[in-house]
Amino acid sequence: MELLQLRYFIKLAQRQHLTQTAEELMISASSLSATIRKLEKELNVELFERKGRNIRLSTSGKIFYKYISQAQALFDTAVTEAQRSRQSQTLLIFVENTHIWAGAFLDFKNKFTNIQLNITPLVDFAQLTEPFDFYLGNVYNVTDNKFKYHILFKPEKYYVLMSSGHRLAKRESVSLNDLKDETFFQYYKKANPRKYQHSLTILQDNGVNQPKILESDEILRYDLIRAQKCVFITTNVGLGAKFSRLEGLTAVPFTSLVREPRTQVIAWNKAIELTNIRRTFYTFIVNAALSLEKKFHIDSFKPLVFPNSSS
Repeated sequence: MELLQLRYFIKLAQRQHLTQTAEELMISASSLSATIRKLEKELNVELFERKGRNIRLSTSGKIFYKYISQAQALFDTAVTEAQRSRQSQTLLIFVENTHIWAGAFLDFKNKFTNIQLNITPLVDFAQLTEPFDFYLGNVYNVTDNKFKYHILFKPEKYYVLMSSGHRLAKRESVSLNDLKDETFFQYYKKANPRKYQHSLTILQDNGVNQPKILESDEILRYDLIRAQKCVFITTNVGLGAKFSRLEGLTAVPFTSLVREPRTQVIAWNKAIELTNIRRTFYTFIVNAALSLEKKFHIDSFKPLVFPNSSS
């Protein structure tokens, strides 16, 4: 049994179309068919059911694909790890909320000058299919069983950020029913589809199926809120990381249902080894999170007013 045979099988199992798979592999359909036949003969099992031009995985083929695709992923990881060992002093970190960890990254670089950090913002869940060392962000991105993760903060508490002049700014708390006529700020959907969907789910779970949305970018967010063009659902962690930018705003506790509360984690592919350099970063982040949680955690869930810097 050869590695090439297995790669061809995996491609054909995914497409279940002989001609299209052959074109993707840049070989002839007859060559691909012969390779698969040879593999079936060696295994003494029929992997595909063939009816005319149609081809689909047999029951045995489905079982074989389940395990061999996992083996290929492990093999690909082994190759990547071996190649990256030549650059073992560099760590690739995917980060969903860079503002939370900016200070910790700077402290790490100052303390471990021999270790380079390649910090890459996570804007698409598909990035987590690429080789990386660690992911820092919300747990709902890494619930796939190929990841391991460590929870860094308690589940986040939700607030509604609004202008201090807003009609609800003096309330002790607000529900989505109080906000049903409001316009909600959202990041551009194409910039971070998963975060966009998370915010939309909160609204839909509470009966706002067609909310009024104002899409914009982070640069304009606070100015739009101050101008009472919109309100923004956020968390204590998000607020804690951006206190210096919240002048003239008020954050009121949000009491409506949140099906998947945001929870910050550090995660990694369980197929990779936690080498010394990785353990160094992992330990540093876990300890940094303990300090950050004191800053972000709000024991008394109450309105937070951010006065103008001139007051």
